[in-house]
Amino acid sequence: MASNAPPYSRLMASVPYDGWCSKGGAWAASSFLPVGGLITALVSGHIEDTLTWQYILVCAGCFLVSFFVLALLAKYCGEYDFQIWALQHPRNPISVVWLTLLVCFQSLESCNNEWMHKRRLKYGSNFVCAGQVLLGEHEEVERTLTAPQARTYYLGQTRFIKRRCPGDDVKQRSTFLLALSDEGAGGDGSHAKFKGCMARYFFGSSDMVARRQDEVGRRMIDQLKKDYRERRADFFKLQGPLEMFVITYLTYVLFGIDLKGDDLNVMKDWLLGLGGNAHYMYPAGYFMNKKKLIDKVAAIYERAPALQMFEEGVAAHAKMTKQELARMMTGVVRIAGKTGTLQLLETVLGGRSMPKYKGEPTGQIDVTKVWDGLDLDNRDEMKRFTIEVARLYPPVNVGHRIAQEAFTCDFNGRSVSFPAGTLVMVPMVFGNLDKGFWGPTTYELDHNRPKLQEHFLGFNSVGDRDAGRICPGRELTLDICADLLSELGRVRRPEAAATAVV
Repeated sequence: MASNAPPYSRLMASVPYDGWCSKGGAWAASSFLPVGGLITALVSGHIEDTLTWQYILVCAGCFLVSFFVLALLAKYCGEYDFQIWALQHPRNPISVVWLTLLVCFQSLESCNNEWMHKRRLKYGSNFVCAGQVLLGEHEEVERTLTAPQARTYYLGQTRFIKRRCPGDDVKQRSTFLLALSDEGAGGDGSHAKFKGCMARYFFGSSDMVARRQDEVGRRMIDQLKKDYRERRADFFKLQGPLEMFVITYLTYVLFGIDLKGDDLNVMKDWLLGLGGNAHYMYPAGYFMNKKKLIDKVAAIYERAPALQMFEEGVAAHAKMTKQELARMMTGVVRIAGKTGTLQLLETVLGGRSMPKYKGEPTGQIDVTKVWDGLDLDNRDEMKRFTIEVARLYPPVNVGHRIAQEAFTCDFNGRSVSFPAGTLVMVPMVFGNLDKGFWGPTTYELDHNRPKLQEHFLGFNSVGDRDAGRICPGRELTLDICADLLSELGRVRRPEAAATAVV
């Protein structure tokens, strides 16, 4: 059908008019073009190394004008349909600007599982969100997690600033594992080699296992039990007993460092302070640069007992240096170790309310009532309980990958195609809440449900199956949760504590 939209400028001449905007919307798009190049350069990050305050002020004015123009455009065509169009035409300057602005807003909203659930109810299992195409059925998510993945500088739905990430922040090779593609998906093998190095000295180390059971590790857990008994009111608060336990216990178990004095203050600033994760995020990272603090954390890690026997120049580890590993671990511990472990512990211990998924009973679940019925001597049961809670309320709700070839997917009965290079959201949360797979009790808490451990989608794996991207800290996290469920459960149940085997 012929369009009544006014002609596009020369820049837009090659872009097909697919019915994505009305006459007014097309006029708004055309009016945007004089400032489009300037804004496109800013928001796409192509000039991030040369930004000055003067340039930022100029761009800020243009940004505001463009924002209102694009808001007009969205009003005429609808955010959802226009987002589809923009993802189908990713090189168009309007798409670049619009998607970047959209990521800034929707990446925050889409971290909220309740918001994501409402969007799925509205658009179906597959939809667009935060500048990515979300494919939400369990089978599709399972297929993605068990195949090599192409990656870029994103944490799930959240865009990261490349120059803020480990390795790139000191103008060396990238060691930011989340952004490194697998060898079978365009990568050079660095991801597997760096991860192997990390496993050797930390997560796969026999010393780590021993530290969990030694005098210092026991002292930390005993102190947490005391705090749970005496400080229940502030147990889950910011810098409260649980949060302090997580940073001190992880630092000791992984690195062999019993934090005290200045080292403890540095770690508190990094792991508990304002803007830790924001340091990496676009655009917040431009205003919250924590590089000097990261340098101090990396220096503490470098002199840790866990790295005293570090072997340089190992080909199987891509000749990773001690400094590279220490800097890489600053991001691993901040983004995954502290944030993910703490949220999961808060949830399984009853410090967080379960999500109120619209039309479902999940928000009414009191996990402490289920916890109080667990066999505190049965570690397998406590791990299943942890996994079931994480199925309903995951600390990380989505991942991402880059489509290596063009693809077509079903949007509520409509076939929609996207080009190679499209960002694809991997919604583990929706795979875990797929009624077609889990049945009518999907939104209920049942840690004895069939096929739970084999098909749980989390920690970048399907049960124990993955393609090399399984979270190296999975077993440690599940062990810590089981430990605390047992130890604090005995505090909750005096009769269990009285009969415990010492």
